[in-house]
Amino acid sequence: PLVLLELENVKQQEISDLSSKLADTMNRFETQMAESAKTVGSMRSVEKRQHELECEKKEMELRETEMQITMRKLQKEVDLLRSQLLSKDNEVRKLSQELANATPSAPLISTTDGDEDSEAQISFLNSIIADMQRKNDKLTLRIQALEQTSIEGPNTSFEFTKRKPAPRVFCDICDEFDLHETEDCPKQCSDSPPESLKHPSAEPRERKIPPPRKYCEGCEVFGHELGECPDDETY
Repeated sequence: PLVLLELENVKQQEISDLSSKLADTMNRFETQMAESAKTVGSMRSVEKRQHELECEKKEMELRETEMQITMRKLQKEVDLLRSQLLSKDNEVRKLSQELANATPSAPLISTTDGDEDSEAQISFLNSIIADMQRKNDKLTLRIQALEQTSIEGPNTSFEFTKRKPAPRVFCDICDEFDLHETEDCPKQCSDSPPESLKHPSAEPRERKIPPPRKYCEGCEVFGHELGECPDDETY
């Protein structure tokens, strides 16, 4: 009986040790499972980020391709404008030479009609030269704007600086536009008082502001807008 009791105690100790080892093994297993889950989550995050980077790379490559295409188009347009500018410069030089040839270098005896014809021809050539020079200046500005756009990138918007129309002349005494300024009003020197001061008790008239005058930014004159300009030229 004593031997059996000792054997039972030994078995109980072995069972206790095995239970302890099993619990320890289960704890380590659960820890490893948690770490594996974290690793899997990290790998998925890395894969997702890698996919996002690949998408961004493709988008950047597409933008680079579009930029190169736009740059080539801008360069072609600049080359075309340079060619047009060179052609117009040649025309200006040719007209200048014709004008120099048409201008008499020494006093000649000629009829009045001949003098008038020469002056008319000279005036005509001068007007053509002035018009060609104005168009050349526009081409030069266009080329400079395109070159600046090529430097800054195709996404940079560019505009020609719009010249603001001159303020309209208005006289407070006459209550009229486009005649003269108040300080230049001839009624200031007149003996009779202005109309606005003859009846001080009367109610003041409501000033009617006329609609804005049409202004052309192309030829810089009033009377029509840019879309109605007869000198408008598409480049």
